[in-house]
Amino acid sequence: MEADTIHKVQEELGNIQQSSWSSISDDLFFPKDKVYKDGEQVGIARCIGTVQTSPERLLGWNFNFELDYRIVAHVKRNGPNASQYPNIVVVRINNHYAIFYCCRKMPFPLVARDFFSRAIFS
Repeated sequence: MEADTIHKVQEELGNIQQSSWSSISDDLFFPKDKVYKDGEQVGIARCIGTVQTSPERLLGWNFNFELDYRIVAHVKRNGPNASQYPNIVVVRINNHYAIFYCCRKMPFPLVARDFFSRAIFS
C-alpha cells in the first residue's frame, strides 16, 4: 500500500517536464519550484534537498514538527481562533502518509488562503 502510493506520486510528479517548473526561491541547499498543470488553478510546489542526519533523528523531527512546532507556528502567525483559521490533519493514511489542511491569514489587502498538503515519506 505505502509503496504503491509513493510510486503513484513519483510517477505523477515525474511526468512534469523540467522546463515547466519556475523558481520560487533560489535557496542554495533547498531550492523551491512551482508548476501549474494545463487548465488547473491549483499549483504543485517542490523542494529538493539533502538533510544531513540519521533516519531516526529525521523521523523524530518530522513527528515533532507535525505535532508541536506546526501547531505553535500556525497559532503564532494566525492567532488562537481555530474556527476561523483551522490547522488540522484531514486524514492519516498510515505513519508515512498524511493529508493536512490549514487556513492562513495573509497580509492586507489579501484574504485568508486555504492550503491542502500531502506529506509522504519512505
